[in-house]
Amino acid sequence: MKPLVVKGSILIQPFFGGESRTATELHATPQVNSALTLPASDAYWRLSLPFGSNRDHPWCNPLANSTPKLRELRLAPTMVCVSEMDILKDRNMGFCNALSSAGKRVETKIYKGVGHAFQILHNSPSSHIRTQEMISDIKTFINQ
Repeated sequence: MKPLVVKGSILIQPFFGGESRTATELHATPQVNSALTLPASDAYWRLSLPFGSNRDHPWCNPLANSTPKLRELRLAPTMVCVSEMDILKDRNMGFCNALSSAGKRVETKIYKGVGHAFQILHNSPSSHIRTQEMISDIKTFINQ
Protein backbone atom coordinates (compact mmCIF):
# COMPACT_ATOMS: atom_id res chain seq x y z
CA MET A 1 0.00 0.00 0.00
CA LYS A 2 2.92 2.36 -0.11
CA PRO A 3 2.72 4.56 -1.81
CA LEU A 4 -0.97 4.37 -2.61
CA VAL A 5 -1.62 5.73 -6.08
CA VAL A 6 -5.11 6.47 -7.33
CA LYS A 7 -5.24 5.51 -11.01
CA GLY A 8 -8.81 6.65 -11.63
CA SER A 9 -12.25 7.15 -10.19
CA ILE A 10 -15.63 5.77 -11.12
CA LEU A 11 -18.72 7.77 -10.19
CA ILE A 12 -21.95 5.84 -10.52
CA GLN A 13 -24.86 8.27 -10.79
CA PRO A 14 -23.14 10.85 -8.59
CA PHE A 15 -25.54 12.41 -6.13
CA PHE A 16 -25.14 16.14 -6.76
CA GLY A 17 -27.54 18.97 -6.04
CA GLY A 18 -27.77 22.74 -6.15
CA GLU A 19 -30.02 25.63 -5.28
CA SER A 20 -31.07 26.39 -8.85
CA ARG A 21 -33.03 23.60 -10.53
CA THR A 22 -31.97 21.89 -13.73
CA ALA A 23 -34.32 21.01 -16.58
CA THR A 24 -34.41 17.32 -15.61
CA GLU A 25 -35.20 18.22 -12.01
CA LEU A 26 -38.04 20.49 -13.11
CA HIS A 27 -39.48 18.62 -16.08
CA ALA A 28 -38.59 14.94 -15.83
CA THR A 29 -41.57 12.65 -16.07
CA PRO A 30 -41.88 10.84 -12.73
CA GLN A 31 -40.83 7.23 -13.15
CA VAL A 32 -42.87 4.37 -11.74
CA ASN A 33 -41.04 3.02 -8.69
CA SER A 34 -38.42 5.76 -9.03
CA ALA A 35 -35.59 5.41 -6.55
CA LEU A 36 -35.22 9.18 -6.35
CA THR A 37 -37.64 12.09 -6.36
CA LEU A 38 -36.81 15.78 -6.07
CA PRO A 39 -38.38 16.10 -2.58
CA ALA A 40 -36.39 13.06 -1.42
CA SER A 41 -33.18 14.50 -2.86
CA ASP A 42 -33.77 17.81 -1.07
CA ALA A 43 -34.48 15.98 2.21
CA TYR A 44 -31.28 13.92 1.91
CA TRP A 45 -29.25 17.10 1.43
CA ARG A 46 -31.01 18.86 4.34
CA LEU A 47 -30.00 15.95 6.56
CA SER A 48 -26.44 15.70 5.20
CA LEU A 49 -25.13 19.25 4.94
CA PRO A 50 -23.71 21.27 7.81
CA PHE A 51 -26.31 23.30 9.70
CA GLY A 52 -27.03 26.58 7.92
CA SER A 53 -25.69 25.39 4.55
CA ASN A 54 -27.70 25.27 1.36
CA ARG A 55 -27.47 22.97 -1.67
CA ASP A 56 -24.68 25.10 -3.17
CA HIS A 57 -22.33 23.80 -0.48
CA PRO A 58 -19.31 22.14 -2.17
CA TRP A 59 -20.29 18.70 -0.80
CA CYS A 60 -23.52 18.96 -2.75
CA ASN A 61 -22.63 21.14 -5.70
CA PRO A 62 -19.01 20.74 -6.83
CA LEU A 63 -19.61 23.37 -9.52
CA ALA A 64 -20.80 26.13 -7.17
CA ASN A 65 -18.77 29.35 -7.08
CA SER A 66 -17.08 28.60 -3.78
CA THR A 67 -15.51 25.34 -4.98
CA PRO A 68 -11.89 25.08 -6.08
CA LYS A 69 -11.21 25.52 -9.76
CA LEU A 70 -11.21 22.12 -11.44
CA ARG A 71 -8.30 23.08 -13.69
CA GLU A 72 -6.07 23.45 -10.61
CA LEU A 73 -6.91 20.03 -9.17
CA ARG A 74 -4.79 16.97 -9.87
CA LEU A 75 -7.42 14.43 -10.85
CA ALA A 76 -6.96 10.92 -12.16
CA PRO A 77 -9.06 9.84 -15.15
CA THR A 78 -12.72 9.68 -14.23
CA MET A 79 -15.60 7.56 -15.48
CA VAL A 80 -19.11 8.87 -14.81
CA CYS A 81 -22.11 6.54 -15.18
CA VAL A 82 -25.30 8.49 -15.92
CA SER A 83 -28.85 7.15 -16.06
CA GLU A 84 -30.94 8.58 -18.89
CA MET A 85 -34.11 8.80 -16.75
CA ASP A 86 -32.43 10.08 -13.57
CA ILE A 87 -33.55 13.48 -12.25
CA LEU A 88 -29.83 14.09 -11.63
CA LYS A 89 -28.90 13.53 -15.30
CA ASP A 90 -28.33 17.25 -16.04
CA ARG A 91 -26.16 17.65 -12.94
CA ASN A 92 -24.12 14.58 -13.87
CA MET A 93 -23.67 15.80 -17.45
CA GLY A 94 -22.77 19.30 -16.24
CA PHE A 95 -20.08 17.81 -14.01
CA CYS A 96 -18.69 15.77 -16.93
CA ASN A 97 -18.65 18.85 -19.16
CA ALA A 98 -16.89 20.88 -16.46
CA LEU A 99 -14.21 18.20 -16.04
CA SER A 100 -13.67 18.04 -19.78
CA SER A 101 -13.53 21.84 -20.10
CA ALA A 102 -10.91 21.88 -17.33
CA GLY A 103 -8.74 19.53 -19.38
CA LYS A 104 -9.44 16.45 -17.28
CA ARG A 105 -9.88 13.01 -18.79
CA VAL A 106 -13.50 12.02 -18.31
CA GLU A 107 -15.40 9.12 -19.80
CA THR A 108 -19.17 9.58 -19.71
CA LYS A 109 -21.46 6.57 -20.07
CA ILE A 110 -25.22 7.05 -20.40
CA TYR A 111 -27.51 4.12 -19.68
CA LYS A 112 -30.71 4.35 -21.72
CA GLY A 113 -34.19 3.91 -20.35
CA VAL A 114 -33.27 3.54 -16.68
CA GLY A 115 -33.37 5.78 -13.62
CA HIS A 116 -31.32 6.46 -10.53
CA ALA A 117 -29.86 3.36 -8.82
CA PHE A 118 -31.33 1.01 -11.45
CA GLN A 119 -28.49 -1.46 -10.89
CA ILE A 120 -29.52 -2.17 -7.30
CA LEU A 121 -33.15 -1.16 -6.88
CA HIS A 122 -34.98 -2.34 -9.97
CA ASN A 123 -35.76 -5.84 -11.08
CA SER A 124 -36.74 -5.39 -14.71
CA PRO A 125 -35.30 -6.85 -17.91
CA SER A 126 -34.01 -3.43 -19.03
CA SER A 127 -32.35 -2.87 -15.64
CA HIS A 128 -30.57 -6.22 -15.89
CA ILE A 129 -29.35 -5.41 -19.41
CA ARG A 130 -28.11 -1.95 -18.40
CA THR A 131 -26.46 -3.35 -15.27
CA GLN A 132 -24.49 -5.84 -17.38
CA GLU A 133 -23.59 -3.00 -19.77
CA MET A 134 -22.36 -0.89 -16.83
CA ILE A 135 -20.28 -3.76 -15.43
CA SER A 136 -18.68 -4.24 -18.84
CA ASP A 137 -17.97 -0.49 -19.16
CA ILE A 138 -16.40 -0.41 -15.69
CA LYS A 139 -14.19 -3.40 -16.48
CA THR A 140 -13.03 -1.73 -19.68
CA PHE A 141 -12.26 1.52 -17.84
CA ILE A 142 -10.31 -0.26 -15.10
CA ASN A 143 -8.26 -2.24 -17.61
CA GLN A 144 -7.18 0.73 -19.73
